[in-house]
Amino acid sequence: MKLQKNMIMRSLIKNLFVTVIILVVSFCASIEKSGLASGVPQPAKKFFITGHRGADGLKPENTLAAFKAACEIGVDAVELDVLLTADSTIVVHHDYTLKRETTRTADGEWLSLSGLAIKDLTLAQLKTYDVGRLKPNTR
Repeated sequence: MKLQKNMIMRSLIKNLFVTVIILVVSFCASIEKSGLASGVPQPAKKFFITGHRGADGLKPENTLAAFKAACEIGVDAVELDVLLTADSTIVVHHDYTLKRETTRTADGEWLSLSGLAIKDLTLAQLKTYDVGRLKPNTR
């Protein structure tokens, strides 16, 4: 029974991942056609340009704002990672665990240790953490 549940979850993840990619590609195409990307120098098409986690370095990575910015500057594709929470919710997050260099608790305190695994947290638990900033003086 557990094996069957795992197979179903993997199928759902694959389908969701394909859906997200199609939506992002469609969004990029619609921005290009609508002229929203005009005024932004477009790169020569000699290279295939991928927006790593969206527009990493310009917007918080793995956010809709980062994916939109990547499309607006003319990338050919965006890269993202998806993981499952303990309650089988699909989330976009790069690492398998929360990192102390980028994660604060609901109280605003930085994590003292890395290692809280996304797969061991429910979506509700995961939402209590702030992962949108880099801890000051972090390498």
